[in-house]
Amino acid sequence: MKIPFFLTVDTEGDNIWDRPEIIRSGNVENLYRFQELCNQYNIKPIYLTNYEAAINKKFQQFTQEYLNKLEIGMHLHAWNSPPIKPLTENDLYYQPYLHEYPKDVIFEKIDYMVKLLQDTFQTDILSHRGGRYSNNETIFESLVNNGIRIDCSIVPGFNYKPALGSPHGMGGPDFRHYPLNKYEIYPGLEEFPVSVFRVHALLNGLEDKNLLKRVIGKLLDHKTLVLRSKLDNFEEMKKVIDWNLKLGTTHLEYIIHSSELVTNKSHLIKNKEEENSFYNTLEKLFKYLSTLDEVEPMTFKEYLQKN
Repeated sequence: MKIPFFLTVDTEGDNIWDRPEIIRSGNVENLYRFQELCNQYNIKPIYLTNYEAAINKKFQQFTQEYLNKLEIGMHLHAWNSPPIKPLTENDLYYQPYLHEYPKDVIFEKIDYMVKLLQDTFQTDILSHRGGRYSNNETIFESLVNNGIRIDCSIVPGFNYKPALGSPHGMGGPDFRHYPLNKYEIYPGLEEFPVSVFRVHALLNGLEDKNLLKRVIGKLLDHKTLVLRSKLDNFEEMKKVIDWNLKLGTTHLEYIIHSSELVTNKSHLIKNKEEENSFYNTLEKLFKYLSTLDEVEPMTFKEYLQKN
């Protein structure tokens, strides 16, 4: 079997990093350039969709126009996903992680989102990425109960613990020692980590307290790369792909936010010139992937059908 390439899009509101009090979702109405480029190279995006994107009528119309050219999965931002049960004095500002909520609230939020996506898009929802990469056993249990079979919340080598959600919480997940390849993360749930280039993985044989490991690790941290587009980073993305293929990877997984695909909806693309640079770089990636005989673009649903 060929190595699957998954193109995942966290499909959500505009510029969520600025913690807006009113969450708008204009970006999901303007994904046509991205989708058409994907179509050109027979790549089907997996739109991991959160609440404000799911209720956007123009996004619903967009998905109908490209019905057989994409997949809808789930992405859940706990702070504004119904049912609304505040965890902090201002959840829109603190953006608490789903794993920080009580178990019953976690179950309620996942139940609600899966049903909303199923009813809105008239499709089975089989894949998930946590908002802010949130995950724990309770989340996994609820996902499986709702028919989710694939999670892609893990970004190997990265530590999000310093990024607080609730000011009284323990921060985000720590993925520094997580594997690169797919595996069963919970009974009935397969994990497909985001593809990364991890120089410091070479240091795993050394003890954590080893001074040499700490020194070299700090020097190499800036070389940790994610399979994710910027304005002009084709060589970096190629490096991620080549390194993973050399290691005998089980899959390749690209990640991006929908707001990063549209001008003035994130901090990434600020004008038409930058938009053209971004899409030229993305097309270079797609062209390169098309030369790799061992790689096959597919959705998570297509993967499950073949396995």
